[in-house]
Parts: sequence; structure tokens; C-alpha cells
Amino acid sequence: MVSRSSILALVAPLVLCSRSAEGAVTQVAIDVEPYTGVYVPTGSITSDLRQHTSLTLGTRLSVWLFGRVGIEGTVNYALSHVSWTEGIQPSSNYSPSTAAHLTAVTARAIVSVTAPAAATALHVGGGIGSVGYGGAAYCCDTDLQTNGTTFLTGVVNAGAVFRLGPQLALRVEAEDYLYHTRFQCRSGGGGPVVCYFLGGGPHSAGQMDVVMSLGLELRLSQH
Repeated sequence: MVSRSSILALVAPLVLCSRSAEGAVTQVAIDVEPYTGVYVPTGSITSDLRQHTSLTLGTRLSVWLFGRVGIEGTVNYALSHVSWTEGIQPSSNYSPSTAAHLTAVTARAIVSVTAPAAATALHVGGGIGSVGYGGAAYCCDTDLQTNGTTFLTGVVNAGAVFRLGPQLALRVEAEDYLYHTRFQCRSGGGGPVVCYFLGGGPHSAGQMDVVMSLGLELRLSQH
């Protein structure tokens, strides 16, 4: 016959696990944030060709799963034109347009280094994503399009959230995108202006782009 103490010994861990699970569920929160900021490219496409610092717009979705730990997805768009070293004049068979943009999409883990409910909460994070180059300055060389203008990136970030109320906060963020570009245009000349500087062979370069932003964060749900 099973003793009462044996039954209690079996049931107690299940009750504790159930209460722990309930505690974990109550900590789940979903935040969405539209933001604006500054995109700052610290590298260059070639020694003579570079992207310009520009305004950036984006959206961030954060899901806090275990209180201090969460996952986050971002989409960021920067309308950044290209320019080149003064005194260089691309050949007339290349498009003169310098219009360009960058689109970054990332997925990352985030960790709050202060209590999540604090009036001012600090966090850090990191993950992976992609950075895509587009616009007239990169269009429409067949080899350039075939080889691709989108590249894998790593990203690290740090920021602060300033609570304005139970569901509203200001969020300040600094992000660093680390990746390599590898462009290749067709040989023979002509095409978008970037191909004048890239030449006919593959051209690789390390990039480090910084995005600093300010946004209004809305808490959609918490349970």
C-alpha cells in the first residue's frame, strides 16, 4: 500500500513546477517600437567610393520570455546615397545616379541588465541578420544582381528604456552591424555608377555600420 508521505513526495514537485511555469508565463511581455535615428557607415565600398551618413527609420518587435531575457526582430531602412573622392569623374557610359538605400533585417537575443520593471531599464543584445544595398546606384548590372547585393551581418546592441507609464516608454538604442560586402560587376564597362569603382572582378571589404536611434515603445500585452 502506498503511504501518504509517498504520495506527497510525488505530488509536491509537480505542484512546484506548475507554480514555476505560472510565474514564467506572467513574465511574458510583447513590445513594439517605431523609431528614427542616424545611420553612420564607418567603412567604405572601395577606397574611393562610400555610403553617406543619413536618416534611418525602423521598427522593432521585442518578446520578453523570462523576465530579463527576450528575443527581438528589427527592420531598418536608411536612405543613404553614394559619393566618391573629389576630382574623380566616372565615364559617361555609367549611370550618373548616386541614389541608394540600405535595408537591414535582424533577429537577436536581448538581456536586461537591470530589473525589467525599473523606471530606467538597461539592456544589451546580439544576433544575426542581413544588410541589403539597393537604389539606382546599384541597379541594374546583370552580374551585380546575379552575385547579390545582400550580405550576412552580425549585430550587437545596447540601450535604455525610460518608462512613461505601464504601456509606454522611450527607448534609446545604439547598434553596430559587422559584415563583409562582396560586389562583382560585369567586365566591359557601363552600368550603375558603383561599377565604375568596383571594376570587373569581385571586390570585398569589411564594413562596420552604426545606427543610433530613438523610438516610442508600446507594450502590446503582458501575461
